Parts: sequence; structure tokens; C-alpha cells
Amino acid sequence: SVIILDELHKVKHATSKRSQNIELVASKAKNRWGATATISANKPQDVKNQLSILGHPIGKMSEGRFKKEFSGMVPMGYGGAYVENPDFEERLIAAENLNKWMHLSGVYMRHSKEDMRSERSEKMPDINIDKVKSDSIKDEKEFNTRFKSKVRSYDDPELAISKLLAYRDLIATEKTDSTVKMAVDIIKNNYKNPENNYSSSKVLIFTNFRESGDLLLKKSIEELSKLNPDWKAYSFLSATPKKELEMVKSRMEDPNSKILVMSMKMGGTGISFPNTFKTMIVNDYDWTPEAVEQSEGRIYRINTNQNVNIIYNINDGLDSDI
Repeated sequence: SVIILDELHKVKHATSKRSQNIELVASKAKNRWGATATISANKPQDVKNQLSILGHPIGKMSEGRFKKEFSGMVPMGYGGAYVENPDFEERLIAAENLNKWMHLSGVYMRHSKEDMRSERSEKMPDINIDKVKSDSIKDEKEFNTRFKSKVRSYDDPELAISKLLAYRDLIATEKTDSTVKMAVDIIKNNYKNPENNYSSSKVLIFTNFRESGDLLLKKSIEELSKLNPDWKAYSFLSATPKKELEMVKSRMEDPNSKILVMSMKMGGTGISFPNTFKTMIVNDYDWTPEAVEQSEGRIYRINTNQNVNIIYNINDGLDSDI
């Protein structure tokens, strides 16, 4: 009689096999609830399929009408196809129109961490977000050579997306030195502090790419061993053995476990550290708001009992533009 769809934002494309299978199951349930901390990963259009699966009238609207009224799109493409409106204000108005109707129809109930804590007469700790500029590319010539080689390895090297991915991958490796230095400095500055709890001298590091993940782990182990042979760094990456992945939460509770390097794709959901880490450094970030919010949520949970710090390591140039 009831179906609950957790991480509802994952069913944004009506044509995907996952969405079609879920709709078949959901259609049998009298009561359908969706739960997510990120209702729209990118655009209002993402919400239409969610509303359709939940059986809401807005979800049953035609694609064209939804695009016009709630995504702010305009029929200016080939054959009258809807495309993104160049007028940003009109897109904002359309998105707010969707927000209004979801509230008025009672389909959308926002229940934030602050709301839930206040019900227990508690205050949610603060989340502080900083952007730190790291050094520019050390050797431009070498970087350009690696960039050209990386792009050539893709199926279609002429695509803009191929060049962007290659750049993001390489710049992630360029930033590993400064990210590890930031992490080690935080650990050094906090582990002797008499007011310190053990989470202040631990750092969680996120990355999107395999090579940068391997480098971050290797450099973290090297730098920590110089300070204290008992201090350890661990990983939650695609290359991490399965047995170690299963032990990561218990391992990081050890006061000598100082750095955890995580893949944003593997660790962005499903695992959390509400009071294990006080600081998270994002070596390189995904370009969707959903992934960014999900990664921040690994240490900023409903049961977090301390202020947390999120630091984004940003290089000059295209990295900064993105």
C-alpha cells in the first residue's frame, strides 16, 4: 500500500530503463512517497519524471507545456524544439512557478536538518565553506603535452566535453601537492590542541579521478609518516580492495587514522562520517550541484554535533571558471 523511493532525484529521465521499471512498481501502490536531499540535480525538467512516478498531475503534463511553464524553455530549436531560454530571469521565474505549485498542491514537504534538530530543541551546527586558490600549473609546457595525449586517448577527441574532462582529470593531479599540504597542516595544527577532539585532527579528501586518488593517498602516507610513524592514511577508491572498503568506517575511528581519500562517485552517497571528521577538502569537484551537495553531506549529517569546514581547492584558469 506504500512505496518509498529514497534518492528520488535519481529517476529524472523518463526514457531510462530504471525509471520505467520503477514506474511499473510505483503504479501499483496507493501511496507513493519520494525522499531526497537534492530534489533537482540540475534543472527543473529533472523533476517532471519524479512527479509522474508519484502520480502527481504536474507529472502528467505534456513535455512541451512543462518545458515552457516550469523550465522556462522556448521553442526556438530545429523544427520548433524547446531549447534553454537565454533570458536567465525568465528561467528563474519558471523554476519559482514550479516551486510554488509543488508547495500549494502539498506534494513537496521540505524538512531540513535545522527543522529536525529544532524539534528536539537543538541547534544544527554550522557548515563553513571556503574556496582556496592553489598555485598555478607548475610547468605549462609539460601540462600541455599531457593534455594533448590525454585528449587523444578519448573516442572523440574533438568534442568539447572530451577536452573538459581531460583538463579536469589533469588539473586534479596538479592540485594533489597543495591538497595534501593543506590536510597535513590542519592535522599538525590541531592534534596537540588541548581543546581538540580527535575529529579536528582528521581530514576527509574527495576527488573524482583515479590518478589523483592514487596520488593523494601516496602523498598523504609519505607526509604523515614524516610526522609520526603511527599516523595512517586510507582510501575509499575504485582501486581499494573490497575488504578494506568494508572496514573504512571502523578504521577511521582510530585516533591515529588521520586522512581518508574518497572517490566522489563511490563515496558521495551511502556512507557517512557525522562526527569523525571536522574538515573536508575537495581536491576537484564534480560539475553538478547534486554531487557537490552529496559530498558535503558526508560529514554534515542530521546527527553531526560540531561545526564542520569544507575547503574547495581551486586552481587558476579553467578550473576557476568551472
